[in-house]
Amino acid sequence: MFSRKDTPGLTPQPPTIAGSAQHAKSAESVSLIREDMKIFGNNVQITSEQPVQINGEIQGDVLGKHVIVGQTGFVKGMVNAEAVHIDGKVEGTVRGLHVSLSTTAHVRGDIYHQTLTLAMGANFEGRSRKAKDEAELLPNFPNTVQSTSEITAATHPDAGSSIVVPSRKLDE
Repeated sequence: MFSRKDTPGLTPQPPTIAGSAQHAKSAESVSLIREDMKIFGNNVQITSEQPVQINGEIQGDVLGKHVIVGQTGFVKGMVNAEAVHIDGKVEGTVRGLHVSLSTTAHVRGDIYHQTLTLAMGANFEGRSRKAKDEAELLPNFPNTVQSTSEITAATHPDAGSSIVVPSRKLDE
């Protein structure tokens, strides 16, 4: 379901984002959420310290070092990373040191950033706020969990599967 191996014909290419060291990594280290995957549930939070590309649908929060929402990707929730590149759709808050919206991006929500790049044709409905302190933009990765939330990932019409995703930190 969540893979880090090369798949013939599916080699995600992270876009270059100014100031991001993550774009220099090879495509093999990108975690890919494919276009046929849907992840949803209560208190869903996906975290990755490696680049992650979302081509499917997520109803929940995504935290990472480098998050790419592909053209077929849709996130309903918060996207928080050092570098965020959006080609697809996001409904919710976007927080990142470096945020870029391509010509195919559709964002409905507020964007908190240090640098923001909007390509001509990008669709953005919300407020843009430059953060006073870079530290408030960095994702807060959870260390341990108190409980879990079961979510369903539809990987293929004929084969459904369930995964368990951490939903809360111990100190909550």
